[in-house]
Parts: sequence; C-alpha cells; structure tokens
Amino acid sequence: MRRVLAGAMLACWALAFGALALPSGPAAAATPESGPLEQVRAALYHALMAEILGTGIETASEGAARSIGPVNPYPSIQADKVVAACINWENSSLGAVEWHGYAYYYDSAQSRPQDDPEQLVKLEARAKEHCRQYEAAADCYCRTVDVNERNALELPAWFVEAHLSGHARR
Repeated sequence: MRRVLAGAMLACWALAFGALALPSGPAAAATPESGPLEQVRAALYHALMAEILGTGIETASEGAARSIGPVNPYPSIQADKVVAACINWENSSLGAVEWHGYAYYYDSAQSRPQDDPEQLVKLEARAKEHCRQYEAAADCYCRTVDVNERNALELPAWFVEAHLSGHARR
C-alpha cells in the first residue's frame, strides 16, 4: 500500500518562516526558536503520524476472521509504545513523505515504569522487525517515527542537504 502525504510542503515552508503553528497532537510542536531543520522534521512527523493514526487497524481474535477497525488505538495506549514506518526517502520531499506501511508495539506489563530505556529498545526492535514485511514488497526502509508520542523521526543527512541547503541552519 503506497501512501503519500500531500500538503506538508506548505506547512514546511510556513514553519521554516514562522508563519504556521502546528496543531496539538502527538509530540510537542516546534517552537519559534527551532531552526528550519527542527521545524521541517516536526512538520513531516505530524503529517506522517496523522496519516498513520488515520488508518484502520487490522485485528483478529482466535477463531474469528480478520477485520479492519475504524479507530487506531495507539494514542490511547498508556504504556511505553513505539511506531516504525517503512519510508522511501528517495521519493520523498519537504511536501510529501512516501511510506508503505507501519507497525507499532507497546508494553502490556502494567508494573513497569514508563520510559524504561531497556523496554523501549525492545519495543523499537520489535516494531522495526514487524515493519520489515513492507521492505520486501516496496522500495522503503523501516525507521522509528514515534516513541511514547514523541517525535523520533530522523531525516537522512543527504535528504537534509538536498532539501534544506538553501536555509541557514542554527
């Protein structure tokens, strides 16, 4: 399944010049003190998470057929959680991130404190492992997007150079 985020280009341009406030939602919005790189990273993260959270979740229970639900429960999970998405950065730009699927994992143990570094490493590895099914079918690579509703999206250095070389970086 191929998804492209449209409309982020205007948001990225406006953020780079301080003309747009990000909506509240997963992760804190970029602050006016942030440079263009942080603002673009935040805009792409918010757009990508909006797309991911807008997808239905496939579920199955023992003895029942698979079904796609209308609500993605990720935001309501109150435990450690990680999202990984299969992203094709070569076909992406400031205006659109091409992605082909995602996976998330969360900690179902209630006794563990949140933001446990060891548990987050395990969850990230499992999310990426499950995400890799999309790498086999599409030209994309699984990357961590979100950790506990915080922006974990890292832009490749060559992508930053290609798309932000005209902006002064702080």
